[in-house]
Amino acid sequence: MTRRATGSIEPAVEVAITPEVSGVVRSVRPGLGTGTTFGRGEILFQLDQRDLEISVTQAEANLATAIASLDIERAQAENAIREWDSFGQGAITDLAARGPQVRSAEAQVAQARAALETAQLNLTRAGYSLPFDGRIIDLSLAPGQTVTAGQSYGSAYGFEQLEISVSFGQADLTAFQTLLGTPASLSANLLGQELHFDGVVSRIAREVSRTTRLATLIVTPEPNADLRDLLLPGGFVTVTLQGPLVSDTVDVPNAALQGEDRVWLVENDTLTLSDPLCVIQRGRESSVVTGLDDGDRIAIGTIAGATEGMSVRAGGARPVAPEPTERALLLEDE
Repeated sequence: MTRRATGSIEPAVEVAITPEVSGVVRSVRPGLGTGTTFGRGEILFQLDQRDLEISVTQAEANLATAIASLDIERAQAENAIREWDSFGQGAITDLAARGPQVRSAEAQVAQARAALETAQLNLTRAGYSLPFDGRIIDLSLAPGQTVTAGQSYGSAYGFEQLEISVSFGQADLTAFQTLLGTPASLSANLLGQELHFDGVVSRIAREVSRTTRLATLIVTPEPNADLRDLLLPGGFVTVTLQGPLVSDTVDVPNAALQGEDRVWLVENDTLTLSDPLCVIQRGRESSVVTGLDDGDRIAIGTIAGATEGMSVRAGGARPVAPEPTERALLLEDE
């Protein structure tokens, strides 16, 4: 059983281009702008490092001062303990041993060391990069521009984050025992090239469309470096899902369907409403279903006042003959 529909390429996530430190833009990668591709870890723009280097130097000096102060406090604490012992007054108290002063000095050393690590980290952040291969969506940066940490100056997406959103009728998916992990054959005409590649259903949208009642599947293409410059968001892709083979199918005229999935069976010249059928494929004139037995006779058209057990003449009833062999069915957009 095969299902086919047209979907569109979309990035799963758009990442804001947001510097982590403030400063003046010293340089921007040549040619960087809307549509430009970039590599994982590639420097996209560089901030002036001088202020950040000064911050590192100041932090190093503050740490050295804090360490010296701690050494002095520890020496004074040792002197206080010796003097206390010389008077033979028993166990020294924490206050007399300058314990609070020593702990305060130790805390200042830890604080100064953390400040140095932060300054060093900020220095490495002067060069902005992203941890994936991707493409710039939009960018507003130029050398000499002052940027603020946390403010967005553009956006980008990763090639590995591209996915295809495609919608199917709910009835078209009933024969799939599970949708997640279903293989998908993908084809598209993008930038004048015919592309054929593979993917897999990775997830299902959180809800059915309230207007079309269609269910949306998300298909993730298999990684393919040769295609990454051609798969552009907004492009259309034909998605073909290959499901299980279906046996014992019957082509039933739509005029015979009562509601969505039942037919009137004619048995011994009386009407019996069938159990719900599994509708595999709906067409304009007929539908392919399973659930009917060989030799079942069905009534076609509207029977005024039809009820369970109603007597009818069976001359116009149509016997059905389910196909004994398995076949694949193709559903295309109508």
